[in-house]
Amino acid sequence: DLGGGGWLKRVCASLGGCGPDARLPPCTPRVALLNRPGSPMLKHRSHTNRAVMACLGLLLVAGCSREPDADYLASGRDFLQRKEYASALIQLRNAAGRDPEHAETRYLLGLALRGTATPVSAEVELRRALELGHAPEQVLPVLCRSLLDTAQYDKVIDLAASRQVGEAATRAELKALWAEALAAKGQPVPARRLYEEALALDPANATARLGT
Repeated sequence: DLGGGGWLKRVCASLGGCGPDARLPPCTPRVALLNRPGSPMLKHRSHTNRAVMACLGLLLVAGCSREPDADYLASGRDFLQRKEYASALIQLRNAAGRDPEHAETRYLLGLALRGTATPVSAEVELRRALELGHAPEQVLPVLCRSLLDTAQYDKVIDLAASRQVGEAATRAELKALWAEALAAKGQPVPARRLYEEALALDPANATARLGT
């Protein structure tokens, strides 16, 4: 228990008192006893030194405790907002090391990995985020884009066609990414139809507006 200070009182008690009221015995008559081999006073001094070193070790451990998971996660978010993807990756990997089952951490790792042009690893993290229950509205568009980055067009089509999401803006984006995959496969007619469906859901959708 480092928080309440009880450990320090116990150590001080074992040393004969550490407070301002502790009484120190006269030193002069005991100098010879302290230096005599096998002297109880010499043994006590050795015990005291070990106890003091133990106290210092406990204080160092308490002062150098590891950074909390939340700090790593917050730092990773901050780096992502500034588009400093390599720095975000370091912090988010630290957070994932502390809590491998944290869905948001896996999602943010996917964003950072895609930002560092490693879409294959991004796909792994984004799928893991979905498995752990992170919001599909956030994960699916980024996952589809990671699949487009690696020319996995059929996977984009399967994902966009099979997943149901509630938000109109996300549905529009998935249709637009589905259209991107069809266009890349040389199917412009069904791609145009999907672009139009996307714009009907969200007229401001940038992906669909660029595709039409």
